[in-house]
Amino acid sequence: MPTLPFRFLLVAVCAALCGMAAGIVMAASGDFTLAPAHAHLNLLGWVSMALYGLFYRAVPEASAGWLPKAHFWVATTGLVIMVPALGWLLLGHPGIEPVIGIGSLLTVAAMGMFGAVVLRSRQRVLGTSRPVPGSLGVVHLSSQTSS
Repeated sequence: MPTLPFRFLLVAVCAALCGMAAGIVMAASGDFTLAPAHAHLNLLGWVSMALYGLFYRAVPEASAGWLPKAHFWVATTGLVIMVPALGWLLLGHPGIEPVIGIGSLLTVAAMGMFGAVVLRSRQRVLGTSRPVPGSLGVVHLSSQTSS
């Protein structure tokens, strides 16, 4: 069974390939009507999904539990709904706007879920539920001396 980082990175690569293909088609035709959908696909599909996957790869304990798995499915569903719907809107079909709204809400929910995973993993790494004073999220090993 593929790991969570692998799944995120696989979706990221698929999105990047689709985004590149769309860019080539737009450039070859000289028609850049779908440029906003292309940009959303690259940013949400390639960049966000790759960053999610790399985070889960760098912090393997963050993959534990139901929240990271739900994060994958919510993020992927949001992307798959929003980007094609945005393309359809740009092609002159205003009735699709509610679908874009659903995809957008799923995408925002996915980022919120990721934020929760990041905060939860920080607490696990530091072994506390409270922020370390003065750390600003960075653990300074040199400042942790034993007395």
